[in-house]
Amino acid sequence: MRIISGKFKSRLIHPPKGVELRPTYDRVKESLFGILGAFVIDKNVLDLFSGTGNLGIEALSRGAASCDFVDNNSKCIMAIKHNLESLGITEGVDVLLKDAFRYIMEARRGGIEFDIIFLDPPYYKDMIKKTLILFNDYNIITKIGIIAAEHYKRDELPQPEELKNLELFRQEKYGGTLLSFYRRKREG
Repeated sequence: MRIISGKFKSRLIHPPKGVELRPTYDRVKESLFGILGAFVIDKNVLDLFSGTGNLGIEALSRGAASCDFVDNNSKCIMAIKHNLESLGITEGVDVLLKDAFRYIMEARRGGIEFDIIFLDPPYYKDMIKKTLILFNDYNIITKIGIIAAEHYKRDELPQPEELKNLELFRQEKYGGTLLSFYRRKREG
């Protein structure tokens, strides 16, 4: 994996050893960041189900102000820390070994909000739906915030009636992968 653009363009991101991951393909990542564009600059980011930290590191490379990396696998956390260290990124990052659902609830209790949330849970496990419903219930995105969810095209998403506070506003398909973009529901 490599960083596509920004301050760390072309630098490599190394996966953890002994962990089976499904990293975001470069063309999907390029499309994702093409959609987000300059919105990334100076934003506070959450990379949930981080894996290698690929999406959060790309956001930092493109000018994000900060990024919290959350994963429940200690090998992934070590790989993220190694990747950040090799790039010299020491400020504005927090790398947490924690269950994603627990993190969302704790962030809400702590009053923490993010401008961009990258959500890339394991495929085929109903995790995308469960996580989006939890984001709906424990709102931790700013008023202008975006949740960018990468998931398998057949993974079930929440129905609009299950999301009183969030709305799906864009979807893009790349082979078997979907990018679904959510935001707070607009008033009126």
